[in-house]
Parts: sequence; structure tokens; C-alpha cells
Amino acid sequence: MADNNKGVLETDTQILNPLTDINWRDMWIQRDNLRKDPDDSSYWDSRAKEFGSYHRCKETSSYAKSFIAYLAPQANETILDIGCGNGGVAIPLARQGHKVTALDFSAKMLEVLNEHCCEEGITQITAKQLSWTDDWQASGIAAKSVDIAFASRSTMVHDLWDAIERLCNVAKRRVAMTLATRFGPRCTYELGQTVDGIAYVPDHIYAINMLFQMGYTPELRYIDSYKRIPSADRATPEEQSCSEVAGMTKLAGALNATDISETPESLDISNVEKCPTASIVKKCHVISDTLESKRLVRWAHIAWDL
Repeated sequence: MADNNKGVLETDTQILNPLTDINWRDMWIQRDNLRKDPDDSSYWDSRAKEFGSYHRCKETSSYAKSFIAYLAPQANETILDIGCGNGGVAIPLARQGHKVTALDFSAKMLEVLNEHCCEEGITQITAKQLSWTDDWQASGIAAKSVDIAFASRSTMVHDLWDAIERLCNVAKRRVAMTLATRFGPRCTYELGQTVDGIAYVPDHIYAINMLFQMGYTPELRYIDSYKRIPSADRATPEEQSCSEVAGMTKLAGALNATDISETPESLDISNVEKCPTASIVKKCHVISDTLESKRLVRWAHIAWDL
């Protein structure tokens, strides 16, 4: 009987150890090295004016309403918004009476945020041009200096574990973030499915497992929002396919030894026999041709108490 029990325990250990021994931090960093170039503040500067109109901020988007409901702030709390953009979440929080410190590495985004605040007479937001890797404390954001810290759709960082630790370090009561549940907001799920052989792990699964390893008990909810693509700004099917599949073909090449010596943007997609990447883009082009101007994006809202 004892031997049987021992056998079961050994079997359980063999099953569980590979799960608990995974280094999710390293896995995230390794994938980040493959899938994208570092974020560039100039890119977000160029999008500042059109990235959510003042009308949308004024009316409060359905995404922001859900985010704030799941954030569950108490009355008149101090809040840190990291990657605030032009204030889509910070402004509604300020309207509720919270004092918000809003960080972004894009100077133009902060300019638009400040314009919105001036137009509405909002004085509870302090904007600071800071990135995830800057010295927050030198800019007055000390340890345990706010009640809540969050990152709304702004966790495309090189080291997610470090980002989580930074959030937890500055917050006294609660932390939250939203991450992509599929291939991310810039790629369609249908396009991603055309990349053969990718065992893709969504961003929020990494975060949940890191938090488990850190000893937290996160709450997981989902927010559905829509990304609108103005028809005048839409690329041709070939251009859109090449652009949106670029990161995924890099990942496919790393996992499957696909030839990705040519960048998808420069491919001649008619020459599918000589370059497997061109074949991927060729398949994607059919799907891109039917993409609607309104695209569903599902976000994972992850929150935990300290």
C-alpha cells in the first residue's frame, strides 16, 4: 500500500515539476527578442492626435468603463497610470475624484492629454514623460506612494517580470494590467492562424504564471473592444498582409527554421516557391482582403491586491 502511494506521489511530481519549474520571465524575454523591435516613442508621437479623439475621451469608452469597474478604486484614491497615452483611462478616473499620476514616454501623447485636461478643467492629473525603464523615484514616484498602480494596454515591454515588480513596488493596495489574449491588437487572429506550426502562448498567460510564481492571486476578467480602421487609411491586401504578419513570420522562423532572410515588407508574394515566408504572406493576403473596418480585440484584465 505504501509503495502504491509512493508511486502516485512520484507520478504527480513528474507531472507538476515541469509546470512549476518553467521560467516564465526568461520565456517572455526570449519571445520578445524574436517578435518585435523595441518600442519607439516617435511612433507614438506620430499617432498622438488620432489615437482616440477628444470626443471618445470625453464620453468614456466602453473599454475604459470596464477597466475602471474591474480596477475597483475606492473613493478619492491616488493612482499611477503607466503608458497613459492621451488619457483614455486617466481622464475618467480624474472625473471620479481620483488623483492620477500619468506616465508615458511619448511627449506628444502627454501634450494631447494636457490639452484634454485644459478643455475639461481637470486638475487632478499630473503628467510625466517617463518610460518603464526610467528612474521613477528620481521623478518623485517613490515606493508605496500611490494606492493603485496600473498599466492599460501598455505592457509590451522587454521584461514583464520587472514591469510587474515595479508596479507592485509603487502601489500600496492594488495593481492591474491589461494584456492581449490572442496575437495582439495589431494582428488579426485569422492572420495568425495561417502561420503553420506556431504553438502560440498569449501574453496574459505569461503574466498569470509570473504572478503565480511571485505568490500573488490575480483576478482575471476579459474586456472586448473594437479597433476601427478608417477605410481611407487601409492598405492594399498585400501591404496589410506583409505588415501585420511581419512579427509572426519572425517567430515562425525561430520555431520552425523557416527562411526569413527577407523582410515581409520587401517580399514579392508571387514568388512563393523560393521563400516560405512569402508563402505565409500569400495565404494571409486572402484573409486581409476581407478584413472589416471594425475589428474585435479581446483584452485580459488582470488585477491583484497587495
